[in-house]
Amino acid sequence: MRISLSLLLIVAAAVPACRESSELAIFGVPGTDRSIVVERRIGHASLSEYRRRVLLREGSETLDEAILLVDTGGYSRVNVYRTDDSTLVLRDADASYSVAVAAGTITRESNRYTDRTFLGSFDVDTAGRWRFISVSERPELPTEFRGR
Repeated sequence: MRISLSLLLIVAAAVPACRESSELAIFGVPGTDRSIVVERRIGHASLSEYRRRVLLREGSETLDEAILLVDTGGYSRVNVYRTDDSTLVLRDADASYSVAVAAGTITRESNRYTDRTFLGSFDVDTAGRWRFISVSERPELPTEFRGR
């Protein structure tokens, strides 16, 4: 009985560590050598909860990053919009973020932008993979707190 209980405790302790890996979804900004990456990490061992952050990268170098709202059940989607040749807007269930691609900065905005050109979403696809889904693959879906 002691061996079974010990084994159970070891397995229970190891499971969260196995789930600690991150998922990266990458959008290569057209006409540049920069990319926007949205990373999801398991935030809770037994719930669908993710810690998320957005990174602006040039190659493997991170130029800037911002912490996004913790996803506590299906609000991970981040829509991407173009405002002009050098600025993109990311919009999740909580906020909008301006990405000044040439300047290499990410800024949380006080406004919720909606009148921009939709490029795609960081989201889970039909196969359950976390990735960037372009507008040519799927139309714009809402990011608000009303679910998927």
